[in-house]
Amino acid sequence: MVLSTTLYSAQATSTKILFGISRHRILAAVVLVEGAANLVLSIVLVRYLGIIGVALGTAIPLTCTSIFFLPLHLCRILKIPLGTFLRQAYLLPLALCTPFAVALLSMRHLFHARTYFQFLLQLGPGALVYGVGLLWLFFTREAMGIKMWTRFTQFLHESAGWRNR
Repeated sequence: MVLSTTLYSAQATSTKILFGISRHRILAAVVLVEGAANLVLSIVLVRYLGIIGVALGTAIPLTCTSIFFLPLHLCRILKIPLGTFLRQAYLLPLALCTPFAVALLSMRHLFHARTYFQFLLQLGPGALVYGVGLLWLFFTREAMGIKMWTRFTQFLHESAGWRNR
């Protein structure tokens, strides 16, 4: 369920864009089919797997919509290359979250949090790693961040007496 929900959440903007440009008719039909598939799969799988079957019955159609329909449909409507869309929608967030997850897993292996204070001690290094990643993204990809970084480096050069070459 977490994987399918994460994939769909990464596509949350896609549905908003389709609504915003009044191109959501096909989306509505696909979501109706997804709901019907969810119901049928959940009823079939609950007999064999119990509550896990219901979770799978929900996750499978949601994952199919998130992977196969939304990216292709949105890219076709907006005339964006699929590779560019996938890189921006998935690769960049994955690159930011991976070091965060590694830091959290490393902290979990060091000690188990039994109090809120210990939980915050575990969360702190992960948040620091994630924050550094966000700052890197801001200063290297956002226009305002690039402008601020340029001013900061100019200030350092001027205060240190270095010449810009």
